Amino acid sequence: MRRAPGPRGFTILENIIALAVLLIASSGLLSLNVYSLRLGADSRRVTRATYIAQDLLNNVELWHYNRFSGPLVDSNAGNDGDIGDTAQAFESDPPPADHGEADIPADYPGIPAAQLQDYQRYWNVAYTADNAAQVAVIVRWPHGGAWRRVVMFALKPDPSAR
Repeated sequence: MRRAPGPRGFTILENIIALAVLLIASSGLLSLNVYSLRLGADSRRVTRATYIAQDLLNNVELWHYNRFSGPLVDSNAGNDGDIGDTAQAFESDPPPADHGEADIPADYPGIPAAQLQDYQRYWNVAYTADNAAQVAVIVRWPHGGAWRRVVMFALKPDPSAR
């Protein structure tokens, strides 16, 4: 009479191969986690910059319209064709902006400069044929040896044209 084969287990080689596959999969998951942490930090920076830009833009809309004095003067006509900085001129220091932190009015009710941390805010002004002020708010921050930025636009019509 023939005996039924006894229970057989895995060999040590099969166990080592299974552990190697598990190790490779785990290291892939770990690198994905590190990448997601970086993306999360970057999204927080973009969100903060957007908040700073929106705050400044809301206040620009409240400022008195005066194209000859104050914070709505077009002081750098060289950037009028590209007030939103599509040519990435804001990579330079100092950037070619019409206005910066020093031009913010003393009674500014928005985010104070002390709370900006590494962020810098600027705005460019250009005037249309009907004297409406085109305003581009640029908020930038250092990122890996270069600058990242958020740009927002507004159009402030000439109140005397109504």
